[in-house]
This record gives sequence, C-alpha cells and structure tokens, in this order.
Amino acid sequence: MVGGFKTLADHAAIALTTCRAWYTLAWNARGEEGRSEVEGALAAVTVAGPERCRLLTLAGLVRGYSGLRGGDERIAEAEVMAEEIGDAQLVADVDHHRTWYNHHFMLLRAGLETGRRAEAYHKTVGAHFELADVRGSMDFMRTYRGEFVDMTRDAPEFLAQAGRIGHLASSCGARLWPAWISVLASGDLSEAAADLQHEVDLERRISYGLRGFSLLARATTLEWGGEREALLLYREAAATEGQNMVTHTFASALLLARVLFGEQDAAAEIMATAPLARAGTANLIGEWEQLANIVEGRAVLGESAAVAPLYPLVVQ
Repeated sequence: MVGGFKTLADHAAIALTTCRAWYTLAWNARGEEGRSEVEGALAAVTVAGPERCRLLTLAGLVRGYSGLRGGDERIAEAEVMAEEIGDAQLVADVDHHRTWYNHHFMLLRAGLETGRRAEAYHKTVGAHFELADVRGSMDFMRTYRGEFVDMTRDAPEFLAQAGRIGHLASSCGARLWPAWISVLASGDLSEAAADLQHEVDLERRISYGLRGFSLLARATTLEWGGEREALLLYREAAATEGQNMVTHTFASALLLARVLFGEQDAAAEIMATAPLARAGTANLIGEWEQLANIVEGRAVLGESAAVAPLYPLVVQ
C-alpha cells in the first residue's frame, strides 16, 4: 500500500500510512521491517513540510527503539521544521516523539519537559490515546526517579487501543505496568501476583515487540520471595531479547539472579567482561540496566573496590 502512494507521490498518504504501519509492525515483533518502511518513506518524501516533519521525528524515534544511535539529529531537524511551519499539532507530535526518544536514552529531565508540553496540547484538543501514551512515558520516567504514580488512570485508553490495533499485547499497559508499579511502591508481592501471572501467560501465547517484561516482573517478585523458580523465568525472558533499546536488560537481570541464588562462578566470568554504560554519552535503557545489575552483582561477589568507581554513574 505504501508503495502505491510512493508511485503517486502522495506525501500525506505516505506519512499517515507509514506511521500506522510502524506501530502495527512493532507490536507484532516486526520492528526491523517497520524501521525499513520508515526509512523508505523518509527517502521518498524529500520536500520540507508537515509530512516530512512527521517522518523525520518518527525515524528518529524508531532508531532509539531499535537500539541505534543517531536519531537525535532527525528529531532536532523535525523540531526546527515544525516551528517554522507553525502548526501547534505538529509541534506537539514532535514533542511527543522526543519524549519517548528521551525515555529510551534515560534523559529524564529533558523527557519530562517535552512530555509536559505534549500532554498540555493533547488535553486541550481531547486527544485521549495520545494523552495516555505520553503519560505512560512520563510515568515511567518519574518511576525511574523514585516517584511512584497511579498508572491505572489511563488503562481504558490502552485497552481501547488494543482493540484498534487488533493485537492483544498492546493491552499490556492496562494490567502489567500498574501491577508492577504497585509492587515497587508498596512492596506487597501478593497483591499484583495475579495480574503479573496473567501477563506472563499472555506473553507465552503470542509474539510481540519488546517481549519479556512480564516475565521479568514476575521473576523479580519470585526472587524477592526467595523462590528459585525466578531463575527459570529470567532465563525465559533473556531468550526473548532482540536488538532494541532494552537489549541487555533481561540477560543482566538473569546474571544478577544467578549470583543471588548461588551460581556465582558462572555469572562472575560474564560480568567481568560485559560492556557497560559510559559517562559523557547517551546510553540506552538496557545499557543503564546492565550497568546497575552488574555493579550490584559484583558487589555481592565481594568486588566492591573494583566497581566503586562505577557507582556515581549508576546514580546518574
């Protein structure tokens, strides 16, 4: 379909169809195919205007989602273009995508700033799903900062979007994340167990982008309860890892769990050579997660002196 619009040089149709195609492909574990579609559409729409602006900001976001750097320049170009065009919705769309891009690289202060601008616009025009979506990113970033928020307020919009996309996995925002945040905030492992297990069972039945989070959440609650079953779920989560912004998250969580459950020798060798997030550069969520997990794991192994220089970076 996108190819037909390219032949007709219908830029508006190319931009709209490509945006919809990307989200659908990403949810269906076809992220690389989606990124190829976005890159192709951007190459076809070369004239400055709203359509190229939307494709630029989407292409930047998709690079971050795919675990690649270099998306910032495209979003920056889109920001300038949106301001020059002077379309308030276009500016809000760019802010919205910038918020998620900042989220992917854990740029929390900048992400919350652009998120608040997009949130204000979506409220004004009654864009309910867009509002729920940007709030989802902002809620995660607030959680990373230790501010626990009620994520259930937007659950109806996530469920409605699940129906529009036609894929069960897109409902995860309605059950998984509120349940996980409640565990982090209250420490009550039993209250959210049913919702977390529901998401694990769902994840095992279907294939979708960014698999593994429900397995990770359930494994963590089992680990906190001292149950070795956690290792099985961590291994299952690690097996789902692909190339995206959370790469290394599940595998490093497994390494830490192996240390905690007595498999120190096997985990220690891997931890000593694993690549870590670096100061002075943008690091993806998975790189930050790996740094935190390995610092903690090596400290448990008695290597506190070796990892002490990394602690300020973990705090960052």
